[in-house]
Amino acid sequence: MSKCLNCKTSLNLKSTYCSICGQPTLNLHQSFMTIAFQALHELLDIDGRLFNTLKILLFSPGRLSKEYTAGRRARYTPPLRMYLVISLLFFVIASMTQTMTSENNLRIAFMLFPVGMLEQVPKLMIVMLPIYALLIQLFNRKSFYVFNLIFALHIHALIYLVLMIILPINHYVDMHVALFWLQYILIGYLAYYLLFALKTMYGKSWLFTIFVYIFTLTLYVSSIGLGLQFIQTFLN
Repeated sequence: MSKCLNCKTSLNLKSTYCSICGQPTLNLHQSFMTIAFQALHELLDIDGRLFNTLKILLFSPGRLSKEYTAGRRARYTPPLRMYLVISLLFFVIASMTQTMTSENNLRIAFMLFPVGMLEQVPKLMIVMLPIYALLIQLFNRKSFYVFNLIFALHIHALIYLVLMIILPINHYVDMHVALFWLQYILIGYLAYYLLFALKTMYGKSWLFTIFVYIFTLTLYVSSIGLGLQFIQTFLN
């Protein structure tokens, strides 16, 4: 048994929070690495849930959103938490890639961030995420908006994961022709993934799904371009 340092309530050794006052039971009288590992473990849910979530997210388009909105949530990492962590890692890698690449040779696959604006992109994407969910809502009036938002979180998390692979490849693409083609294979995978995710999640006909896919993707990418242009104009 242990005691809560705040209210002195007796606690089980496995308790992570006090049942009376709600204070976390994290003991700060430990090395920094130990505390950092515990915090990372709690943030990422580093257990069977995380690896199972990533496996389904990467290899079963739309299934994770379908499972989560159907109420089968305990076995998966929460979508907002996963999105925030993955997006943070992505922008760290994107920043490192931009730093290593000269301004005259700034090629970041199909997504080109204007020099000096990378720090503004996460803010734009936070705004664009609910907009994408709204675009999906327009074609699925009977679905709940929160379900479309969960779908958008999963889609964006997947895109960031794939781009985290593309960015380093793009930086070293001149080293081997296989790297050149690999980045386009991954971009093709993204295109395939989004189409099949829409089909799995909403179950509409292929003709309707392809129409929604083309319309929402075109409008969404155009909106990102306009957003970046507006930010660049505003900053200048």
